[in-house]
Amino acid sequence: MKIEYRRIPSYPDYRVSIDGVMIGKRGVMSPAPDYKGVPVVTLDIGHRYAPRKVSRLVAEAWIGSVEDMEVHHIDRVITNNHADNLQILTTVDHKLLHLNDPDYSARGEKINTAKLTEEDVRAIKRTWNGKVYDPAMPKKLRYPDNLSSLVDKYPVSLSSIKRIFTGVSWGHVTI
Repeated sequence: MKIEYRRIPSYPDYRVSIDGVMIGKRGVMSPAPDYKGVPVVTLDIGHRYAPRKVSRLVAEAWIGSVEDMEVHHIDRVITNNHADNLQILTTVDHKLLHLNDPDYSARGEKINTAKLTEEDVRAIKRTWNGKVYDPAMPKKLRYPDNLSSLVDKYPVSLSSIKRIFTGVSWGHVTI
């Protein structure tokens, strides 16, 4: 069976198959993962080298224009660049898609820079005996008295602790 390659409209010197195999000026190209693990290839554009995501190149060649758009992986596997697995969305639609999917949205411990675990947050919330933050309360009574001890115990700032109590941060975690 012969593999079909299509030219990429924005990069006419390059072709791509429906499953993301790239053909460049010197033959088959090997994608390398970027810092997030997304496969990228480096294109020679007028003697300037530019990394491009394979998913965007496949989408442009097999689905349509990706200019000012985002490419979504339907199965959530960023290395699966088959055209059937890709969807072109506006930035707003892409963000809404991810925000409305609790398994997909990065929050809490899923964020690689999180300094707290969900269990830490539950412990912090329990220190206030489960009281709910009420902005109408006098300022002195809005937060528990032992906030400074929490700052000493956990690797976050006082403002981060307050954001946990108000539900601005870690609002998805319940006691």
